[in-house]
Amino acid sequence: MIYIKPVSYWLRLQYAGFSDYDKVPGGKRMKYRRCLILLFLLFISLASPLHAITDEQYRTVENIGKLNGIALQCGFYDQTRIMKKALVNALPKRRQLGQAFETVTNESFMAFMEANSSCPDEAGFSKEVDDSIRLLNQAFGAE
Repeated sequence: MIYIKPVSYWLRLQYAGFSDYDKVPGGKRMKYRRCLILLFLLFISLASPLHAITDEQYRTVENIGKLNGIALQCGFYDQTRIMKKALVNALPKRRQLGQAFETVTNESFMAFMEANSSCPDEAGFSKEVDDSIRLLNQAFGAE
């Protein structure tokens, strides 16, 4: 015995945006769309690179953070801006790297203050910052 669906079923489908059988959930076109959506999502997930960083890269971020703490303590705000701009341009956009930079900056700032160290001369400090930025760019390939 063949069961034929009532007209009201087909009208409901038409008002729901399905105009013919191929667009009905479970129909051929619907399965094709699901496959396309799944392939697209798979492509997007694989296309976003997973940035694993090396120890050398992490050390360069820490070094910039230490220098940033000293620059903040000594009032070398131009150097602070230069370092942050270099980090934004060189690093992959990951919260962990930014957090590591901020943590090391805070530790360096507090250690410098507690040790009651004297500030370095600005020209020598500027050269040290430039060298660290060069190493950062080399480590992350952002030259």
